[in-house]
Amino acid sequence: MIKAIWRISATLKAELRVLARAKIRMFASTLTTALWGTLFILPMILFFKASDIPLALAYAIIAFTMFYLLSTASWIGFNLRRRIMEGILENQLLHGLTLPELTLSSLLIGLIYQVVGLIVFTALIILVFGIPQFNFTSISSVCIGLIGLLILMWGHAGIIGASTLIAGTSGVIVELSSWIIPLASGMIAPLVAMPEPLKTIALVTPFPYPCEALRYGLLGVRTLLPLNMTLALGITVPLIYAIISYVLLMYTYTRIRKRGITTPTLR
Repeated sequence: MIKAIWRISATLKAELRVLARAKIRMFASTLTTALWGTLFILPMILFFKASDIPLALAYAIIAFTMFYLLSTASWIGFNLRRRIMEGILENQLLHGLTLPELTLSSLLIGLIYQVVGLIVFTALIILVFGIPQFNFTSISSVCIGLIGLLILMWGHAGIIGASTLIAGTSGVIVELSSWIIPLASGMIAPLVAMPEPLKTIALVTPFPYPCEALRYGLLGVRTLLPLNMTLALGITVPLIYAIISYVLLMYTYTRIRKRGITTPTLR
C-alpha cells in the first residue's frame, strides 16, 4: 500500500509539472468547456419563460456536469491509447506503476481540469443568464452523490482503458460511452421524467443512482426508487462497478506482461 501511494504521488508530481508548463492547454480546455456547456444548455433555456429560467439553469448545469464527468472519465481511458502511441505507457509499467494506479493518477489530474472548467462555465452562465435557482434539500444526499460519482468515474475510466488496451482501438468505445450512456442511463434527465423503456435500461446500469442522489440533494427532484434505497445504491453500485473495473485492469495488466500491448489502430 505504501509503495502504491508513493508511485501514485510520484506520477502526480510529474503530471502536475507538465500541467504547470502547459498553461495554454489549461486555458484552451477551460474555454472549450465553458463554450461547449453554453451551447449544450442554450437550446433548452430558449424554450422557457423568463420566470422559469433560474430553475431551468439549475437543471441544465447539473445535467451538463453529469455529462462532462462521464465524458472526462471516458477520455481518461482513451488517453491510455495516446500513452501507447507516445511510448509512455510501457515506460510507466516497467517502473512498477500498475494500471489501476495509473488510472487513479490520471483521474486526479482530470479532476483539476474539470473543476476549473466547471467553475468558469458556471460563472459564464450566471453572467449571461442570471443566478440559477437551486433547491438544497439534503447535504448527505449531495455528499453521497459526489462520492458515488467519483467512484463511478474511476471505475468507468478503468473499464474504458482496459477495453482499449485489449481491443487495440478506442474511437468506437469512447463515442458510445460518451454519448449513449448519459442519454440512456438517467445521468442527464431524472428517472421519473424518462420513458418507461429507458427507465428499465437505466436501472440495470450503475450510472443513475449517484446522479439521482445528487439531483435530490441540489434540486429536490423526487427519486424513482425510495430515497433510502437510492442513497444506499448510490454508493454500493459504484463500488461494485469499481471492483469490476479493478479486476479487469489487473487482468489487462497481467495480459500485457505476458503478451505485450496490442498495437492501437488509428480509430
